[in-house]
Amino acid sequence: MRKVLVVDDEPDMRWLLAGVLRAEGFDVAAAEDGQAALEQISRHSPDVILLDLKMPVLDGIQVLERTKAMDPQLPVVIVTAYADLPSAVQAMRLGAYDYLTKPFEHDEIVFTVRRALEKRELEAERLRTARVGTLLLAARAMSHEINNPLTAILGQAQMLEGELREPRAANRARVIIESCDRIARVVRRLSSIVEPVATFQPGVGPMLDFVNSRTASGKDPGGG
Repeated sequence: MRKVLVVDDEPDMRWLLAGVLRAEGFDVAAAEDGQAALEQISRHSPDVILLDLKMPVLDGIQVLERTKAMDPQLPVVIVTAYADLPSAVQAMRLGAYDYLTKPFEHDEIVFTVRRALEKRELEAERLRTARVGTLLLAARAMSHEINNPLTAILGQAQMLEGELREPRAANRARVIIESCDRIARVVRRLSSIVEPVATFQPGVGPMLDFVNSRTASGKDPGGG
């Protein structure tokens, strides 16, 4: 269940926002000021924050800045009155996802929160894909680094096998050759690891799709 944190110093507004979102199946927590909000963010890691701008102790802009320092990808939706629109624009420049102006329709709240969640999920997928891509590039580079000395060892062992006359020495050379062969097969599998396929996600841009990729030989990555 997706977690939403509602931050507002007005009890009636917290009650309204929490009730609307719980009715739609969200797990909702509430904070009455900015300091309480930051404590909840650090402990419970919400998926979306609804944040009022005008609050005591810490105002919405301060909470937004500290939230983005803790989790730059966490979507923050600003809740503001029409008179506070310049502050809402400032919040957008600081990384807020969107803003809602009071009064608002219940459907507008739900729609905005769902869009914010979709953005967070796409961004999380983009970051996961980027990490996988980095690992794949490293794996391919390592396979080439291993393959060069391995080829030299294998060649020397094959020559040595032909030159040795004592059966036990020849057997040891054969063990080296067989071990090199096994390592070489692993390296070939590693070097032919899936080639990423570029796809495009709306609102995110190009991504690497490893699920629908194939190895350089045209087989599935786990195939024989």
